[in-house]
Amino acid sequence: MSIWNARQVMRYFLHNKGTTDRIDIPAISLTADYEVKFDLWMPVPLATKVALGNSADVNEFFSVRVDGSLEHKIDSVGLLAPIGTFTFSAFNTITLARVGVSTTIKVNGATVGTDPTSMTGTLTIDRLLAYANAGFNVNGIIANVSIIDSG
Repeated sequence: MSIWNARQVMRYFLHNKGTTDRIDIPAISLTADYEVKFDLWMPVPLATKVALGNSADVNEFFSVRVDGSLEHKIDSVGLLAPIGTFTFSAFNTITLARVGVSTTIKVNGATVGTDPTSMTGTLTIDRLLAYANAGFNVNGIIANVSIIDSG
């Protein structure tokens, strides 16, 4: 694992078994413009799995659902990407970005979800492949995690 600072950029790689394993990272609170980008591979899960999360708050996360839809939530406000957006058993490059008050989800460079106004709260990430609730850990691989805080 390597970490370097270029306005708060961190990169990680982890193959998770999906039970209780996860990686805890230094907490990053994103309050203004940001971009979170990572590659994620996982087989079809039996339940929703959380790729990015907050160890203390169940209302801040990014998850992949059984139907291939994606959910990004900040302070109980959610943004959903359609069913089939995530391709299982293949690497997907996921980008979560906020510019001003507009938040977007991209998969492999294509915009799949946009919220133009309501996701303005603070996003805190301190856990990869899991979050505050047990049982949502990803069985898969996360790579090239980049968190850029432009605020």
